[in-house]
Amino acid sequence: MGHNVATGDRKYSPLQQPTARQVMIDVVSAGPIVVFLLGSHTNFAIFLMSNPHLKKNIEHIYVMGGAVRPNCPKDANYSSRPKQCLPGSLYPDISNAYAEFNIFGEPFASYTVLHSGIPVTLVPLDATKTIPVSESFFKAFEQNQNTYEAKYCF
Repeated sequence: MGHNVATGDRKYSPLQQPTARQVMIDVVSAGPIVVFLLGSHTNFAIFLMSNPHLKKNIEHIYVMGGAVRPNCPKDANYSSRPKQCLPGSLYPDISNAYAEFNIFGEPFASYTVLHSGIPVTLVPLDATKTIPVSESFFKAFEQNQNTYEAKYCF
């Protein structure tokens, strides 16, 4: 039996699925839609630059990114003592101790999204520290699986 170069010796067909770009085009074309960016902004920035005619279908963008005052004490004097704030989310932090990965890793993409003309709400890294995920929070979340989104997140 010959060796199949396309699939090797696998006895199945590779999964066929649309690209991330095609999914964005299809979903945003159906609009209106609210977008949540939880990682790097590269794919979405490329989408916005390639499909400016679809911006009208995006009502709002929520971005988890940036670090406004990461882990700073409430009484911090930001102009004179910035070192009293703890690091952002880069590791190792020697390149920029206060940066947040989603923005720092691809600043042009982040700039493109934040200046797209679409309303944006920025949820910085330090805001995530204000929402404790305790055992009681987790149990309440587990007991409230009333939507597809909640089931997906859980």
